[in-house]
Amino acid sequence: MQRLLNGRAAACSYGRLLELRFRAQRWAAENVRECLSDCDGAGMLRIDRPDGVEFLVPCPLLTRECPRGAEFMREAERRAALMMPPDVPKRFRREVAQARETLALHSARLWDGRGFLYIHGDTGTGKSFAAAWRIYHDILAAIGRHWDNPQVWGRMGRSKARWFSAYSVCIDKANFYEAQGAAFLVLDDLGCETKTPANCAALNELVSVRYNGMLPTVITSNCDLYELERRYMQRMYERIIHSNHVVNAGTENMRLEE
Repeated sequence: MQRLLNGRAAACSYGRLLELRFRAQRWAAENVRECLSDCDGAGMLRIDRPDGVEFLVPCPLLTRECPRGAEFMREAERRAALMMPPDVPKRFRREVAQARETLALHSARLWDGRGFLYIHGDTGTGKSFAAAWRIYHDILAAIGRHWDNPQVWGRMGRSKARWFSAYSVCIDKANFYEAQGAAFLVLDDLGCETKTPANCAALNELVSVRYNGMLPTVITSNCDLYELERRYMQRMYERIIHSNHVVNAGTENMRLEE
């Protein structure tokens, strides 16, 4: 009986605490009118009630533009870059937050994330970087839905993206099978693998599986559509262009400008 009474008392105390916290939040929403940059590192504001009880409540003025919110967003960008899968080349992970707008990156930004995005163009036009940026963008977008709660960023921003070169899926069956089932796949440098019937068959099979599963796939290549059809035949060509997301990244070699 004593245990039951103690449990009821604890429940009443907890209910009272929730009521007081709710009142403090309502008071803050009605009375806090000016940002004084006095919230803590989690965006919480200390409210001193007339009865001497102190509460930490979410600042009602917290936005992405206020000093603390802007700090959150800078940290979110940093964390998103760090949370990119280890498959992504290290240089891209280091530079992706300061991305330069290019034809390739613009196409990655506008892509709806369905089916294939085929980015082709000359060497150095930012095709692979744009693919890496899209992974970063999706992580940052997931974090951004909870931008004011850094405690959950690690859970919200988990990425299931995988990154394989066309060469790596041709020479390693384990890579091939992982690429088939990846929730999000970047198939980099299509056309740089050795041109053999076996490699062509493997890549056709990979594209077919991704196409039939309607799995989001970014493919980068130096092959234009004519070369794509000539090298891999009609089957792969039709599946890729059916998504209607084919982008010519141009001819400007940005590596020579660095």
